[in-house]
Amino acid sequence: SSQHWTIADLLDKVGPRVGRTFVYDRNLQLEKIEVSTPFLSDDLPKETLLRTLGKALQVSSLILVPPMRPEDSWSVHRASQGLKHPLRVLGSSEEIPSDYGMYTRVYVLKHAAPKDLYASLINRITFPQGIQAFPKISMLVVTDYASNLKTLDIIIALVDRPSDVKDEPESKPAEPGPEKESNKSDPGKFKTRKIHSSASREVWLMDPKGIKWALENFESEMKKNVTFSPTENGLRITKINAGSIGIARGLKKNDVIRSVNGHSMKSLADIKKMQDDPRNQHRRSMTIVIQRNGRNMVLEYRAQPSSEDR
Repeated sequence: SSQHWTIADLLDKVGPRVGRTFVYDRNLQLEKIEVSTPFLSDDLPKETLLRTLGKALQVSSLILVPPMRPEDSWSVHRASQGLKHPLRVLGSSEEIPSDYGMYTRVYVLKHAAPKDLYASLINRITFPQGIQAFPKISMLVVTDYASNLKTLDIIIALVDRPSDVKDEPESKPAEPGPEKESNKSDPGKFKTRKIHSSASREVWLMDPKGIKWALENFESEMKKNVTFSPTENGLRITKINAGSIGIARGLKKNDVIRSVNGHSMKSLADIKKMQDDPRNQHRRSMTIVIQRNGRNMVLEYRAQPSSEDR
């Protein structure tokens, strides 16, 4: 079940339960901005309450700004104005807090060029104006939500490596024959690496051409290697070939595919509808929401920065 709140009431409800106070300008009129949240039972942990509040603010184009001192109040601002307020600055090695506030992270790069990382990350941060590159001093400054900074941390650490560091060895693909169209490519030749794994999310870096291939051939790949059983929640995988690209990229038997790139998956026809989406021509990522062991999980595939991006 869900509950309906004004943002002002939600702040008043959550604040005492998480041990925080929130301040905001009355001109924001938070008492008039309405949101819906899952039911906030009395036994919900602090982390769940903060996550719910963070999402409610984000969909309302608002942000939480952490205080400079732990004992001070958190402040709420319009997202468009939040980057203009003083934010806590985190050094390259400083731990990112586990909350839903906004911070500025300073990266001192050792190998990667700041302008190259800027070009690769500009579409991954929440606000385009939240990233700055300083080539002369090999520095990148990023302002974003704590949760997104953690993901950017992983990507930057992988990219900012000596050029002679190689990825884990992969099985050698078959020698490709002449190709005229991208959908004739051998998917095995596209490099893929899992860079994050938790109970709710896996993040994979893929060759950009691999993402393009997957979007163009998703239907045929599924028909060839996967057997589905439609359910009210999505398409349940009842069988998946051991050598298929799906298993190599995180799918498992009994997973229920709920959506792909925002398209609900209730029947096989939905797979083709997703594949025919004209927006796929410009995508550099692919997101599959599944249900595994009764819990939702996100499989996210992102284009790996390459020389073609520079």
